[in-house]
Amino acid sequence: MKASSAGWFVGMLIVVGTLVACAGIDFGDVVQAKIPVQAQQDLGLPARMSYNESREVYEDWRGNTVTLDARWRENNDVAGEFAALLTGFSLQQIDEYGPMLGGVPVAGPALVGLSGLLSFWLGRSNQRREKEASYGKGRKDALEDAAKASLLAGRIQT
Repeated sequence: MKASSAGWFVGMLIVVGTLVACAGIDFGDVVQAKIPVQAQQDLGLPARMSYNESREVYEDWRGNTVTLDARWRENNDVAGEFAALLTGFSLQQIDEYGPMLGGVPVAGPALVGLSGLLSFWLGRSNQRREKEASYGKGRKDALEDAAKASLLAGRIQT
């Protein structure tokens, strides 16, 4: 009797499995997958999802991450090329590839000297304006003081 009940049970399992397979039940909707805590916090996902839904969300996230990674890498490459271009205009590069006089670089020190002369000339005109403003203010103060002194002198004599 035991053998027949075990056979009957196995037979029923086969029949149920066949019916389930024919009915198109996807066990990915039944099986639950755990979601990592970081993904729960970043994407607002529950702690557990069905396998099929979890796989879809993961593929979307992975595609977005790969796209973001590619954009970021491309932006970094462009910035690196621009930085290399600007480095080519530095004084060190000018000294390295610029004109030499007896093995001594000429362009770099000349640029530094020219920029110093330019700042001296610009500063000199600025200094001239400051001196004129200071002279004008001092003259005005001196005239006011002289007027006050003459007024005081006039009061004392009368």
